[in-house]
Amino acid sequence: MIIEKLAAHNLTEFAGLIDKYFKEMRVAQELLGRDRDITIPLVAYASPKSGAWLARSGEQENTIGLVALRTIANRTCELKHIYILPNERRQGNGRILMEHAINFARQAEYHEILLALRPEQEAALKLCDRNGFKRCARYNEDRRAGLFFSYKLIN
Repeated sequence: MIIEKLAAHNLTEFAGLIDKYFKEMRVAQELLGRDRDITIPLVAYASPKSGAWLARSGEQENTIGLVALRTIANRTCELKHIYILPNERRQGNGRILMEHAINFARQAEYHEILLALRPEQEAALKLCDRNGFKRCARYNEDRRAGLFFSYKLIN
């Protein structure tokens, strides 16, 4: 797998994956315009301690997934939009993307990663469980999310 940072040249691929991500979750398109990290991702993830990445298959270099990370407090970040195309799941791709985000957060000297999910995001829930994320209290006002997780980067 090749992991490539979001840039102007791959915005169309990012938008295509975001569209598939939200269609799979059955989120209405009109709600998406409210999310700054979707409408202007190069601005939302411009901070040196934030980022969005696309995953490409190693052989054909097709875009198969994405993950993003953004600052929400001094030493706390939020994992956003971890997504792998359905036909690319169960091959370790989600784990690789999750590890990439966790390693980036460590290098950025965060102490904690937070993540909000919907109960129907079964693949993401399994990925969180396998990677040491623990349930936590609600940390945002996202009405679409119902499950909240924390990953401690330091003891």
